[in-house]
Amino acid sequence: AEGCEKLPQPADLPEDCSKVAHPSPLKAWWTDYKRSMKEGLAYMKAHPLIIKFCLLGIVANAMLVPINALITPIITGAWGQGAGLLSVFNTLLTSGTLVGGIVYPYIGQKAKPRTILISGGLILFINYAFLASGRLFTTAAAAYIGMGVIAFLMGFGLALFSSCFSVLFVQSTDKDYLTRVSGILNSSSTAAMPVLSFIIGFLAAWIPSEIILLAGALLGVLFFIIIGIKKVNFDNSSSC
Repeated sequence: AEGCEKLPQPADLPEDCSKVAHPSPLKAWWTDYKRSMKEGLAYMKAHPLIIKFCLLGIVANAMLVPINALITPIITGAWGQGAGLLSVFNTLLTSGTLVGGIVYPYIGQKAKPRTILISGGLILFINYAFLASGRLFTTAAAAYIGMGVIAFLMGFGLALFSSCFSVLFVQSTDKDYLTRVSGILNSSSTAAMPVLSFIIGFLAAWIPSEIILLAGALLGVLFFIIIGIKKVNFDNSSSC
């Protein structure tokens, strides 16, 4: 019909319009990831307190690697027990963690954050050292009771430390950067664990498991004692 214009067909469109570039989902994700990582690192560089949290997380996780790698040979060797004692360890460790998480808000109202961090770390690593004392428990009943107490206190100390750590970290980080910095913190805290697990597995072929466990526990205790002596702050107040 006259007056009706012919609609452009795909073949009539200019070549540069018919081939619109769309970035792949993977490329878009990688671009966004690099941008978020740069922003998070820039924020951390401007806030040294966040770097302290990353270092604390790295060291604490590194010193806990011997437990994850050696708990089974410790129970079968130093404690002379089997799966039953391993079950007791896991159950009481979880129970101690739950109790510690429940009482933390009450303790947090009475004690300073740095005191809770140090106390939780010392409770954890002192009882961590007692895991190497299994040969002192000569009967199965004594072994089960001793392991139960040690595991419960380890879980309790771990809960105090991790709860206080998480609260202080959130309070010290700008909410606009919390997701970015949390990703960097989690990555840095767990990055060294596979390598350390491999090294410990290699050393375990030459060094008794109890010695490796005691070395990790001693380093943990010294680490938190140094934090206490140096009065390292993990919040924005100078009175912590």
